[in-house]
Amino acid sequence: MKQGKMDEIPGQGRALRGEAWLGATMGVVRLDSLSRFFCSRLWLLILLFSITLAGCTSIPQDFPPEVCVTLDHLKSDLIDSSPELVSISGFDNLRAYASTFTLDSTLQRAGYLSTDEYQVFVSTHHPPEGIGVKGSVLVIHGYTAHGGHMAELTSHLVNKGWRVWLMDLPGHGMSTGGRYAIDDFRQYAEAVRTVWVKLTGESEGPFVMIGHSTGCTAILELLIQYHLGENPEKILETLPRGIILGAPLIDLPSRELRWVFNRLAGNHSIHLTGWMQQLAAFSPGVSTSDEYIRFTLQGDPLYEPVYHPSWLEAYIRWVHHRQPDLYNGRLVGGYTGSMLLIQGTADTVVEWERNIEILTSVVPEVEVGLLKDYPHTIFNMDEPERGVVFDRVSGFLSSLASE
Repeated sequence: MKQGKMDEIPGQGRALRGEAWLGATMGVVRLDSLSRFFCSRLWLLILLFSITLAGCTSIPQDFPPEVCVTLDHLKSDLIDSSPELVSISGFDNLRAYASTFTLDSTLQRAGYLSTDEYQVFVSTHHPPEGIGVKGSVLVIHGYTAHGGHMAELTSHLVNKGWRVWLMDLPGHGMSTGGRYAIDDFRQYAEAVRTVWVKLTGESEGPFVMIGHSTGCTAILELLIQYHLGENPEKILETLPRGIILGAPLIDLPSRELRWVFNRLAGNHSIHLTGWMQQLAAFSPGVSTSDEYIRFTLQGDPLYEPVYHPSWLEAYIRWVHHRQPDLYNGRLVGGYTGSMLLIQGTADTVVEWERNIEILTSVVPEVEVGLLKDYPHTIFNMDEPERGVVFDRVSGFLSSLASE
C-alpha cells in the first residue's frame, strides 16, 4: 500500500514523509512521550483528589439566564417538527440560537433527525447570494463541543461557496442524550450516518466530511463498517469525495491508566469545579486561544461542567474492538477518496505521532499537514494561526471541486 504523504504547511515548521519523518524525530518523540506520560499521571492524581474537595466555586457564566430557557423552548419546538428542518425565518428562538453562536449570517434551516436512540440536532448554512455552490460539507465537532463551536469555520466555508451542515453528536449541544455520555462509539457513527443520508439526498456534491477529534473517530468507524460490510441495511450509499480529519482521536496517551481512574468514578456524572475546568481548558496542549477558552467555559449556554465516565469506557471498548485490525492495516483501506489530516505538534490530548503512523499505513492517499506548536483545538485558534488552518482546508476543498 502506498505510503501517505506528509507535507509542510508554509511557515509552520519542518515535515517529512511518513515513516521517514517519524524515524528522524524518534528521539524527540520518545522524550516528549515520556514527559507526557508523567504529566498525564500527575493530572489524573490531581483530578482524583479534586473530586473530593467541597465548597469550590464554579466559573461565573457570561450570558443572560433567559438564553437557556429560549434554547429549551427551541429544542421542544424543533423536536415536534421532526424530521422536517425548519427555516430560520419562522422561528424567533432559532434566530436567538444563531445569534448566540454567531451563526446568524449563515444559518438557513435547523431541526432534528432521529436515530434509534437519539434526536440529533442539525443546522444548514448556505453561501451568500451571488456565490455559486461548489459542494456540501458535513462538519462534526469533538468531545464536549457542539456545532456552535464551528461558527468561524462555517463562515469561512460558506464564503468560499460551500454549503455546510453542522450537527451535534448525541449528548452534546442541542442533541438528546446524557450530557457527554455514550454507551458505544457506534452510536456516534450512526448519528453521523443519519445526517449524511439527509445531506446527500438534499444537497449538491461533491460531498465532504470534516471532523475534529471524536468527530473523526465517528467518521473512521463509518469507513470501517463500510469496508467490513457491517450493518448492510445502514451502510453508506454515498461515500464522501473527501475527508478532513482535524487532530483525530485514535490513540490517547496513557489510556489504560485513565481507564483505571475512570472505574473509580463508577457510572455517574462528575461535576467539575471551577479550577478543575480551568486546569483542563488552559493547558497549552488543549487550546492557546483565551477567547475560545472564555467562550467555552463562560459564554456557551450549552456547556455543562460535567464529566461522564461512560465516554472513556466506550472509547476503550472501541479501541479494543477496532484498533488491532486498524493497526495492522486491514481496515479503512477500502476508502479511495481524498483525505487530509491536520495535526498540531503541541497537541497533548491525543497520541498524534501514533495516529499519523496508523493512518498513513491504512489509507492509500492521506496527506498530513503538521502545524508546528499548534494545540488540539486547531479549528478554534486566534488569527493568524486560524487563517493558516482554514487556508489549508480551502485548498483541499478546491482541489475536490475542480476534479
